[in-house]
Amino acid sequence: MLDDDIALLLDRLMRYAHHGLHQRADRLHAGEIQPSDGMLLLTLARIEPAPMHVLAATLARHKSQVTRTVQKLEAKGWITRGAQQDDGRVCVLSLTPKGQTIADELRRAIGATLRDLLDPLSPAERQTLRDLLTKVLED
Repeated sequence: MLDDDIALLLDRLMRYAHHGLHQRADRLHAGEIQPSDGMLLLTLARIEPAPMHVLAATLARHKSQVTRTVQKLEAKGWITRGAQQDDGRVCVLSLTPKGQTIADELRRAIGATLRDLLDPLSPAERQTLRDLLTKVLED
């Protein structure tokens, strides 16, 4: 029964977060950015420039999924491909200024949504939640 409770709570959490993001991020609300687009932009903003295989591993997605999303975002002018400095055979991805602007907008929307969601928790409880999620996701 505990597993069912956890599944239901996680589902509610994700629905709340999804709803909050759509209320706060204009581009998300307009349907211009899909959740996978947003996660790729946010992740790339943290690790750029990044080879495709590193980005796929960081996102825990199959390389073919990431490749499709990269192609779409590249066509929109939000990311660029370039050669890795120490090995020109390796393609690395970076955000364009437009992509960085969108990533910043998403980061603000996510921050506001999570602040609302986690408001009932004390700072210590928030740290405990972060620690537990990290443990679950990194094992």
